[in-house]
Amino acid sequence: MSVFPLFLLQPALAWTTFRVGLYCGFFIILAIAFILSGAVFVRFENIWPLVRIYRGGFLLIQFLFLLGINTYGWRQAGVNHVLIFEINPRNNLSHQHLFEIAGFLGVLWCLSILSCLYSDYTYLPMQINPLILYGFMLLFLINPFKTGYYKSRFWLLKLLFRVLTAPFHRVEFADFWLADQLNSLVFVLMDLEYLVCYYIFELQWSNSRGLLPRDQDSGGHVCHSYSYGLRAVIQCLPAWFRFVQCLRRYRDTKRAFPHLVNAGKYSTTFFVVTFAALYATHRGRSQETENI
Repeated sequence: MSVFPLFLLQPALAWTTFRVGLYCGFFIILAIAFILSGAVFVRFENIWPLVRIYRGGFLLIQFLFLLGINTYGWRQAGVNHVLIFEINPRNNLSHQHLFEIAGFLGVLWCLSILSCLYSDYTYLPMQINPLILYGFMLLFLINPFKTGYYKSRFWLLKLLFRVLTAPFHRVEFADFWLADQLNSLVFVLMDLEYLVCYYIFELQWSNSRGLLPRDQDSGGHVCHSYSYGLRAVIQCLPAWFRFVQCLRRYRDTKRAFPHLVNAGKYSTTFFVVTFAALYATHRGRSQETENI
């Protein structure tokens, strides 16, 4: 198999470089603006719902930016990541493209938070802003039209599907690389789960500042507990993907080391999460009994 030389990879256009600088500049300015605004507007409210709802998006954007740094480092070191990940060598994202996407999403993230903080002036309920932000990010990913890095998005979606269906096909390098990244991004999944839970169980839709409730106005602490079970399942999912990938690799190669050893390593996550959930649930019930 011929190896596509790194120097033939398509360089980023000057317009892409300009957009990277533009988005990064806007992000820095808007980040300073929302930090100062938060210090002024947030006084006696409970800030944690807002923090947890937006934290996952920020971590995802940060991941894209750091992936761009990794890509730059790989190319500088002569690592042919395009061949390793089986990406189309004539149509792939450079580090500048990743910086551009991260910068653009970062600007939207900052604007969404500022819109939350200034909801009294924009006449847009605070709780609508995260839905718009994450809805746009989801549409950007699954957009079926051939715009916005269509082939790269399709490659990512295909890879995600392979991770979700790991036991039923051969596992390649890109598959377990992405599953490993999901293990690192488990807080993103947990925060997205918290977003859904909060909007269903705790958010008071009649309150236009529902993401900054006062303690006495909060609708309970369902989403901070394991009481409804889904939280523990979400927390175990990334480890489960790697666990079944390791079992599939053992089935294909018949090598106990390292595949069964890795499977055992990832299986410990199930015990950690299970006992943490049991402990948290038991402690919560004990406190309720003492209060009674």
